[in-house]
This record gives sequence, C-alpha cells and structure tokens, in this order.
Amino acid sequence: MNRVTWPRVLQLLATLALVNLQIILGNLALARLDTMVALVVFFALGLALLLAAWMLQRLSARSVPELSARLPSLALAGIFWGMVTGFLIGFFCVPEYLNLQTGGSTRDVPVAEAPRYDGLGHRHYAGGALRPELEAEFEIHYRNSDGEDRPNFYRVVPIVGPDWQPSQPVPLWAGTTSERFSFNGWVEERRAIEGVLLHKGVYYRKAIARAGERHGLTEALGAPILRLDARPYEELIARARNRTLLLLLGASALWALFFLRVRGLRDPDAR
Repeated sequence: MNRVTWPRVLQLLATLALVNLQIILGNLALARLDTMVALVVFFALGLALLLAAWMLQRLSARSVPELSARLPSLALAGIFWGMVTGFLIGFFCVPEYLNLQTGGSTRDVPVAEAPRYDGLGHRHYAGGALRPELEAEFEIHYRNSDGEDRPNFYRVVPIVGPDWQPSQPVPLWAGTTSERFSFNGWVEERRAIEGVLLHKGVYYRKAIARAGERHGLTEALGAPILRLDARPYEELIARARNRTLLLLLGASALWALFFLRVRGLRDPDAR
C-alpha cells in the first residue's frame, strides 16, 4: 500500500518556502530600489535561494537521501515560479503592502519638516499646498505588445507651505505616472495633502531636475515624493494586504499542484 513519505512532504514545504521568499524578498527590492537595480537584485535573490537549496541537498544527502533527491531541480522550478508570479503579478500589490506595513502612517506632519519624515509609508501633511503651475515631467518611451512606441511621463509638482517663495528649497514633491491624474483637480477639490511615499527613483529625480531647469527650483535635502491618495491608511493597507495574501496563496496552491503531479507525496514502492 502506498504511504506518504515525510521527506517528500519536507521537499514540498521547502520549495513552497522558496516560492514565497522569492516573491516577498524580490518585491521588497522592487519597493526600495530603482527598477533596473531591483531587477538585478530580484534575480540575484533567486540565485541565492538556489544556492541555499543546493546546500540543503548536500547536507541531507547522507542522512536523508530521499529528501535530497531531485531537490535542486525542484528548487529551481519553484524559484522560477516565484520570479514569474512575483514580478508579473506581485509587482502590482506586494511592494505597496510592504511599503505601508513597514512605514506605517504619520499624520499632521508640517510640510516644512517633510524631509524629516521621509522613507516609506503613509503621510498626512498639515499647512501645505500644491503648486500645479510649477509642474515638470520626464518622458520615457517603451514598446507595447503591438510594437508601438508609447510614452510614459513621470510628473512632479512642489508641495510647499503658505510663506514659501520660489527661491527657497522645495521640502516635498507630489509625483505620479498616471495620465489621468490631475494636480489641478486635486487643488480645485481642496483635498488634504496625504498619500503614500514613493521611492525617489532615477526618473523622478530627472523630473525634479527638469523642474529646476524650467522653473529655477531647488529641493531640500531628503525631500520625499508623495503619491497623492485620498483613501485612509486603513483602507489602503487592507486592500494591499488582501491582494498580497491572495497572490501568495494562489502561487503556493499552483506550485503544490505542480509538485504533487511531478513528485507526489507517496512512495509507490511501499507496501
């Protein structure tokens, strides 16, 4: 009679851990680093996890031979699956969740002190206003699936206090890559200055440099970039958390189905 073998159960658990670690750690890099650097780190993490699986195979080869059998190939497949799901799907929810979870929420931050509260998370600022007339942008181009050349704009607008003058450094920026978002609309609707802090990547830094060239602006040391969002912190993090958990559960379930079909948990030679 076939029976479940614990080494194979441990193999499944180990490869599930590799899938989820690749998704979480890879998206942590995507949340905190420039895109190209993050992609290098993303794949470097995969190699590091594969090395860890190889070391586990070597350590278990003598004591538990069945545990080490086919572990490197299974680990490679699991890490690849973590890369695919983490980058193509997780990119849209996991970095946001890690950002909000690790950075928390701080309210009523004076705009002039925004650089002191940079980093990650949700911020609500007091005594500040957008200056849409001082908007600047940096344009990049990419090809879509149809081979067409499409522009993408990184746009920034200063957020300053009531007594601010253009000769003074900008303490805070609002940033977006959305074509539909209107800074003027935000001002007209008199919305609060709140949202999620963004990583100041290379393209946003170039947009800020354009603001200096076009409007003669300078920025304060450590001035963060805010993605304006009127939704409360609790709603934002709950939405990102639910999507992240759904992704991890879905990726783990599909990997488990693949593992069971390829490897199984039972020993066919057992009686």
